[in-house]
Amino acid sequence: MQLRLTFHNPFKDKPTLSKIALVISAIIIFGVGIGLGISYQKSRIPGPRPYEPVMSPVGVSNTEPPAALHQETDFSIFWDTWKMVQEKYVGRSKLNYQKMVYGAIEGMLGSLDDPYTTFFDPEENEQFQEEISGKFQGIGVELALKNGIPTVIAPIENTPAYRAGIKSKDQIVAVGSTSTIGISLEQTIGMIRGPEGTMVTLSVLREGWTEPKKFEIQRAIIKILGVSLEYPAPDTAYLKIRNFYEATATDFRTKALEVMISGKKNIILDLRSNPGGYVDLAVQFSSWFLPPHSTVLQEDRGNGMFVCDDCSVGPIGGVFKDKNIVILVDGGTASASEIMAGALKDHLNAKLIGEQTFGKGSAQEVHDITSQASLKVTIAKWFTPNGTNIDGTGLKPDIEIKNDPDSSEDAQLKKAIEILSQ
Repeated sequence: MQLRLTFHNPFKDKPTLSKIALVISAIIIFGVGIGLGISYQKSRIPGPRPYEPVMSPVGVSNTEPPAALHQETDFSIFWDTWKMVQEKYVGRSKLNYQKMVYGAIEGMLGSLDDPYTTFFDPEENEQFQEEISGKFQGIGVELALKNGIPTVIAPIENTPAYRAGIKSKDQIVAVGSTSTIGISLEQTIGMIRGPEGTMVTLSVLREGWTEPKKFEIQRAIIKILGVSLEYPAPDTAYLKIRNFYEATATDFRTKALEVMISGKKNIILDLRSNPGGYVDLAVQFSSWFLPPHSTVLQEDRGNGMFVCDDCSVGPIGGVFKDKNIVILVDGGTASASEIMAGALKDHLNAKLIGEQTFGKGSAQEVHDITSQASLKVTIAKWFTPNGTNIDGTGLKPDIEIKNDPDSSEDAQLKKAIEILSQ
């Protein structure tokens, strides 16, 4: 199985399983960088030795090297280390060889310095599949690794984390008494998640704070909402997209048809706190707004920018292309939601209102390595139709305005209504 993602964490679109895009940030999983384990090294004194697996007392299977193995890579250092551990390590009688293999894989991926390329062992893979299904037990927060620290992309609306006051860009520096610095995102997620009704304490550092503050939050069953539709002003439709997961696709089509039937001239597209999801859905949703054959994004898979087969609107599109459109964005607007915002800005000159977006400009694929374990690997960088690279910087709003956290008024939405009424 192969999934194409731009999350998060994300996180299988049945229509095109080979190209499911999750830009992941994850529901609490969006990018992962693991720097532990064993890294393969080049040790060539005097030259590479043959690929020589050392059999463990419990047996090692599938030891044949791949046909395309890099001939100058000396794998003997790995097997020498493996042998020394099983012969010398004081706890050798209790070694978990499968765990050692997982650690070696994690160490290899950690050497790539890419927080979004990660290995999911069976337990982590189960969590990942649960999260992208749209229902799981936890506190309801989207996380990514930023500068090695688990950072909130966005709290999910109407969840324990949201009600507790967790904000986009908050850094989770500890869970309970355990520091999250230097551990993988999956380990942090594993500590945060737990049975419904139990409590978890997060130590949170926020911009402007000199010390972390503790948040005690009760876990619950989290069901991720998709799309909502309101009419906040005459002739104006307000369409809020919360993610680009599979379950959201039908919801979006239903709401988009309602907008079309309503005949409203103005559309406010709210992509705030949207962590992303499948790239395919970003293209599908954008096709309601963009003319046929419009480019939604460009990709670079190591050989320069190009427009991939599934990166453009098809022969039918542009239902809303003549509407007046503004887009609400913030620091929680990430990945697939940045793709959509960038495409509408480049093609329709749609105004972005709010705060600078998260800045995740890469796409991942998920491959099953075994029936229980999987690999999420970055396969491309993506760019807006005009070739803008948003990775690490995000999209800058045309009208920058922050909501007052102590006020119930949505100043960003109010500004959008004001602009459309002019």
